[in-house]
Amino acid sequence: LLNYDRKVLFFCGLNFINRKVNQGKAAFSQKALEWYQFGLYNGLLIENGILNEVTFGNIVTFGCREKAFEWTKDFMEAHQHLLEDAQREDVLTYHLGVWHFYQKDFEAAFSILVNHTFIPAYFLKARLTAIRAVFEQFIVDLGYYDLLKHQIHAFEMALKRSKAFSDYAKKP
Repeated sequence: LLNYDRKVLFFCGLNFINRKVNQGKAAFSQKALEWYQFGLYNGLLIENGILNEVTFGNIVTFGCREKAFEWTKDFMEAHQHLLEDAQREDVLTYHLGVWHFYQKDFEAAFSILVNHTFIPAYFLKARLTAIRAVFEQFIVDLGYYDLLKHQIHAFEMALKRSKAFSDYAKKP
């Protein structure tokens, strides 16, 4: 098959699997990781020397869901140079926080996510993941209550003041 035809077939299969995962069928998570690994190995995910940030994030997420932490860390290190320069630091920082979160290293995840100034595209999910990390700590130690309350309040205030997000984006 021509490379274009291979990519079309590959992405049809990958989109099917991702749709199943998005429908809540967690059993497809391992298959998604396998498809992403296949796509990486065969160069099907890289376009003009660039690995899309969404694809990068999906690979990290599926790697973490499947507890392939070492492979995921190696992937991030080996493929970071394929991210667009303008977003590279934000993409890597956010996904490093996610990597720690999935390993239940909530303190590291929180520290990484709150000590970086993210571009608007990553601000919401970084802050929400940081709040989730504090919440996970609060579940086992009520001493995190004030920090949790403070983080939620700070997030609400930042959202209200921000002009970077529409009311539609802020409402959820």
